[in-house]
Amino acid sequence: MRFNSEVTPEHLIISLRESTATDSGRYDICASNTSGACRSFVTIVVLDRPSAPVGPIGMSEVDSVSLAWLPPRYDGGSPVTNYIVTKRETTNADWTQVSSVVAKCTMKVMKLITGRDYQFRIRAENRYGISESIDSAAVRVDLNYTVPESPSPPIVTSVTRESVTVAWTEPNWNGGRPVVGYHLQMKDKNSILWQTVNKTVIRATHFKVTNVIVAGLIYEFKVVAENAAGCSPLSKISDAVLAIDACEPPTNVRITHIRKSSIRLEWLKPTYDGGSKVTGYLVEKKEGESDRWTQANLTNVSDTHYTVTELKECVLYEFRVVAKNAAGSVSNPSVAAGPVMCVDTDAYEED
Repeated sequence: MRFNSEVTPEHLIISLRESTATDSGRYDICASNTSGACRSFVTIVVLDRPSAPVGPIGMSEVDSVSLAWLPPRYDGGSPVTNYIVTKRETTNADWTQVSSVVAKCTMKVMKLITGRDYQFRIRAENRYGISESIDSAAVRVDLNYTVPESPSPPIVTSVTRESVTVAWTEPNWNGGRPVVGYHLQMKDKNSILWQTVNKTVIRATHFKVTNVIVAGLIYEFKVVAENAAGCSPLSKISDAVLAIDACEPPTNVRITHIRKSSIRLEWLKPTYDGGSKVTGYLVEKKEGESDRWTQANLTNVSDTHYTVTELKECVLYEFRVVAKNAAGSVSNPSVAAGPVMCVDTDAYEED
């Protein structure tokens, strides 16, 4: 028997073992003798987990899946603190958590895959436990947008022995919804394991990687874009970069000789060589109104001067120089020299 009572001259002791929520309520007590009867009552509240939320679960499928339900009919004697929402694709038996801290009886579920069928499960929680669940009907997600295209491959913009800064361009198509940010991955070139660098979404199209860089290792990077539908495919992998202090660019780049098809440049060595001997230079040129820089030298330039040939007469050019050192570090470009026009003049002598 779950219900037992014991009568003493001073007390009435009632024992209710293995109580459940259904045992809550008013209990009437009657005491009687030969002189008459006396009645009283006691209200018992059994503290327990709540009952399941009340369905059916309402669903709206415009741009996302919005869920709505009613609170449990019985709160277990303690207020419901939150709801736990899980989901599964109908082709998969495993449930995954969407959120365990839903405060209201509504939720908007994002990052679902267009064209797939989903089912949702909701449970209530109070301080004594978690309720049984209610399940939604299956719903097909037909969002009018999708994930973005991939961003461009990351480009290394600066590097030291302790940090690497990379930049990329936004996707050509955002999937129909604004890109909210990016996630950057990196790995040692000799490893197969990629790791995500950022702890929170990156709002800009550039990021400085610190703390995880080890001097002397070679690193590669790739990036994904995220919108309301989820994350894009991964970008192509960046060029590999060696984590060393960068060589500074050459200084005082100047034009010393001009001819109708050639221009001679001279410059000074970098102020700082990055800790390794400078082994050569790259000369770059830009023609007319173009924004594109192209390499002017086909072989390594070891001196601090170079004559750029095969130029077009009466065309404006700009030039800049990049230094390389023995450790493989490549400097940023120097300050540009020019614009200057190729003209035939006797004012200078070719070396």
